[in-house]
Amino acid sequence: MSQVDELVSTSNPFPGLRPFKIEESHLFFGREGQSDEVLLKLSKNRFVGVIGPSGAGKSSFIYCGVMPILYGGFLTDASPNWEVIVTRPGAGPIDNLAEALLKNNDEYLSGDVEEKKIKRTIFSTLLRSSSLGLVEAIEQTRKDADVIWYLSISLKSYSDLKIIRMQTR
Repeated sequence: MSQVDELVSTSNPFPGLRPFKIEESHLFFGREGQSDEVLLKLSKNRFVGVIGPSGAGKSSFIYCGVMPILYGGFLTDASPNWEVIVTRPGAGPIDNLAEALLKNNDEYLSGDVEEKKIKRTIFSTLLRSSSLGLVEAIEQTRKDADVIWYLSISLKSYSDLKIIRMQTR
């Protein structure tokens, strides 16, 4: 193999236009202060919203700047048992969010097609019902858990919506 081929086959440490993945957190740097700020707010308020335009680095920031710290158990007054829910708003953002919230719900997963459709409709209606619809929907899916939420919203409709919740018991 020539030296040029060897250089070309070396992996690029930068993901380009896609967000960094959590396993690439060792390559992500420069937002340590912001990570600390989000974690402090999350520990005090049990909710943090990260909002910005598409391409600003919200997903990379959460995947590499916040989640490794949460999973590592470094948030001292909280458990490392975090669940991440990712959904793409697309053409039906509320319906897609309802589906994403239900994906890990055993009762939903064990239901037949008709039961799942009814449950999705109920959750979509709940999400649309009030400004607390998201909180109520999460509580319905996780009735037995204390939760902490993180919400990331992009200003473009095709970007990810991420909800991270933590079971504290």
